[in-house]
Amino acid sequence: MLSLFFKIWMFLITGIGVAIGILVILAENLLQIKKSIIPLLIRLHAKLCLIFHTVEVIGKENLLKENPIIIFANHQSNMDILLLDSILNIPFCWLAKDSLFKIPVFGWLLRNLGYIPVERNISRKAKEAVNDAYHKLNKGISIIIFPEGTWSNYPDKVLPFKSGLYHLARNSQKPLLPITIINSNKINPPDTYTIRKGSMKVIFHPIIYPIEYKDHDKDQFIKLTQLIIENGLSQISHLQI
Repeated sequence: MLSLFFKIWMFLITGIGVAIGILVILAENLLQIKKSIIPLLIRLHAKLCLIFHTVEVIGKENLLKENPIIIFANHQSNMDILLLDSILNIPFCWLAKDSLFKIPVFGWLLRNLGYIPVERNISRKAKEAVNDAYHKLNKGISIIIFPEGTWSNYPDKVLPFKSGLYHLARNSQKPLLPITIINSNKINPPDTYTIRKGSMKVIFHPIIYPIEYKDHDKDQFIKLTQLIIENGLSQISHLQI
């Protein structure tokens, strides 16, 4: 019964949020408020969706606010997006799978928010997405990416990272912020619409500066970044559900 309530609550809040977002975007030329209002609406929507859940945040002081950064995290479920939307209070842009942009109305909203579609199976399209992200960074907008490319069905394991994070970091030479997300797959199991009440943890690891990875080849870089996330997941046994 609780799962049904949480599901209805999230669909209701999301529906209202999408409707308000569309109205603001359509009226932006008249009101000139899109840039200031949209991020606030996104955070409010995420916080309302998670209002019945407990979220523990560790290390948020590691978040750089003065300069654009590349944020990367492990991916356990759809809850991950809400978690990061609710916590991050900087200008940012998601790299998201292209199938989301094909959903009527919702896809239009994502494009107008400036989010970047990623077609992983087409090399040319994947490179275009990295290039678009590079230009966003140069405009002062941080980028969020799930380097696994999809969610992992194993709570204590990270899928092999794709090369997109490496190419974006090498091309932009921007600081990297690793984030480990714990237990979101228990709240919303992958490939289901089930939503349970419970606790989640988000760990902001120390920033990785360009000088720390400038001499790394692709394999070394992936090993470095993936190990940080895996070390965070080692805390999973200590989380009280």
